[in-house]
Amino acid sequence: MILHRLSARLFGWHPPPLDRVARAALGQGRALWQAGDVTAARAAFARAAEADPRVFCHDWGILPGLEAAGRGNLKARLDARLAAWYRSGPGHPRPPEAAALAIKARLRPWAERHGFATPRLIAAAPHLDGLDWPALRTAALSAEGLVIKPANQSSCKGVAVLAGGTDHMAWVPVGPDPAAYLRGLWSRAGFADSPVLVEERLCDSEALRDPSLVIPRDIKVYAVAGRVGYAIVLDRNAPGSKRSKQSYDCRGRPVPQTLTTWPESAPRLAPPGLGPVLSEAVRASRLLPQLLRFDFYHTSAGPVLGEITTYPTAGLDNTAFSRRTLLQMWEVHPD
Repeated sequence: MILHRLSARLFGWHPPPLDRVARAALGQGRALWQAGDVTAARAAFARAAEADPRVFCHDWGILPGLEAAGRGNLKARLDARLAAWYRSGPGHPRPPEAAALAIKARLRPWAERHGFATPRLIAAAPHLDGLDWPALRTAALSAEGLVIKPANQSSCKGVAVLAGGTDHMAWVPVGPDPAAYLRGLWSRAGFADSPVLVEERLCDSEALRDPSLVIPRDIKVYAVAGRVGYAIVLDRNAPGSKRSKQSYDCRGRPVPQTLTTWPESAPRLAPPGLGPVLSEAVRASRLLPQLLRFDFYHTSAGPVLGEITTYPTAGLDNTAFSRRTLLQMWEVHPD
C-alpha cells in the first residue's frame, strides 16, 4: 500500500491491480530481495511476471539495492552489455543471437525464417551513389513514395520518408533530384559513406481515417523473456518528426510518461493495432529473451517489424517510471 501511494504521488498514476498469483509472487520477491537472496528474489519476480506482466509497472523496491551494487545506471549497463557481446577472440563467450539482429541486413532473413513481416526491400547499395537513381526517381517523387535509410543505424538520423516531393521526416521539399537531396542530408548527418536501404513506404492501418498519418506510427515495445513491460506509440507526423507520444502497458492501459524528449499526448485509448503488435512482440521476445526493444508498425495487413534494438535510446532520456521499469525487467533475465 505504501508503494502504491508513492507511485501515485510520483507519477499521478495508480499501477494496475494484479491477480492473486502475481501479487503473492511479487511480495515474495520483495521479501527475498530485502533478505539479500537476490537469486531467489529474481525467480519470484519472474513468476510474478509470468502470471501478470503488468507487475513490471509496479515498484518492486529494488532500486536502492541496484544502485548500491552499481547496477542502477541504464546507459552504463547497456554500454557494458554491448562491449561484452561484441568482444571477439578466444575465451570470450559467443554473443546471443539478438546481438547480430540490430544490423538490418541480418534482421530481414531472421524475420522471414520466423514468420515476421518486414517492409519490402526495393534496393540496397554500398552507398547512395550506388543506387539506380534513374529507376528510383519516379517512385521517390510519387504519392506512394519510398523510405531511404542508412543500413546500420538504429536511430532515425538520415532516414528520409519521401512522398509527393516532400521528405516527411524533415517536412521539407525534396526538389526534382532526390539523389542530390539525400547526398546533402547524409553529408550533414555524417552518413555519406554508409550502406543504404530503400524500402516501401508503409501505410498506417488508420491512415484512411486520419490522412495526416503519412508516416506510420512507430510502436516501440520493451520486452524481456516473452513478456511485455510497456510500449510507446510515436507519431512522427510533425516538423522535427515529433508530433506526440503515448505509452501503454501490456494490456493497452496508459502508463506514465516514458521519454523526456517527446511531447506527451493526452491520455487516450490504445490504437486498434496495438494488441496485434504486442502479440508479435511477445512471440519475438520468446525467441530473443534478453531485454530488448522491438519496433513495429501496424498496417492494414497487420504488424510489420522494423527493428530490433539492443541499445534503446542509448539508455538516455528515460523518465523515473521507465528507468525503474526497465531495470526491474532486466532482473528477470540478467545478461
